[in-house]
Amino acid sequence: MSVDQGTGPAGQPERRAQAAESRGSSVDSVADGAVVVVADAHLGGPGGEAGPLARQLDDLRRAQCRRVVFLGDLFHVWVGDRRYETRQIAEMMPAIERLGERGIESVYIEGNRDFFLAESPYAARFDQVVSEHRFTSGGRRYLAVHGDGINREDRAYLFWRWLSKSAASRFLFHRIPGPLARFIVHSTERRLARTNFRHRRELPRRAIEAFAARRLREGHDTVLLGHFHCDWERPLTSGSVRVVDAWYQTPALLWLDDERPRWGACVAIEPCRGPSAAVVEGDRDAA
Repeated sequence: MSVDQGTGPAGQPERRAQAAESRGSSVDSVADGAVVVVADAHLGGPGGEAGPLARQLDDLRRAQCRRVVFLGDLFHVWVGDRRYETRQIAEMMPAIERLGERGIESVYIEGNRDFFLAESPYAARFDQVVSEHRFTSGGRRYLAVHGDGINREDRAYLFWRWLSKSAASRFLFHRIPGPLARFIVHSTERRLARTNFRHRRELPRRAIEAFAARRLREGHDTVLLGHFHCDWERPLTSGSVRVVDAWYQTPALLWLDDERPRWGACVAIEPCRGPSAAVVEGDRDAA
């Protein structure tokens, strides 16, 4: 994937339309410059309104950053149908478009609160909408995954995850009346809040380490995860795994470049509560 394709506003619609065809796992790509990571903003829920994050994205310039990777759950609930569109979704989409106008790529990794985005009108706003993303930045090879399917012991949640994203659910979501659709969205949010609470009271370190060790053997140096709402890092034999803290808790952007990964200054939000470094070896539990 060329980072220089269609960098101006005139090339934007065609570039995004072509890129939106990419589904599933993205191909390996090199970001010629820093990559910014945003995890679990939960806008419309605990993340509040879209304005603060939109202003942070608007402050990014191509000289600083060549790609933004969203690690899922950008909104508290996001369904790929405009009948479900919230005020926060409507306000954030122009900020995503403006990234492309400045030549900054955007990759969206679907999270557990994202439903049927890859085939939706929203997909064209991003260069890729995928389940995982492989990229290189600063000479380091990353694999980015949301992470909600890692804990195989949480069978009740995994069943709910499968059912809520099944073909049958997709069929129903696109055909039921608007008022009922909005009711289901709110019911879904409450259900999600209850399903895997017990398994997220503590970070499932063993499950994360086992998943990361397996994926590192594919040739990655670092596995990046969201979902667990904490900042945690663990060195492993063949690389490392890092859980990226939720934006709604920090709120800050994680920068990946030639230096050690770092939390960037919070733009338009004071004070910045972003951690200065990840908790190594996992001393902090997930929220």
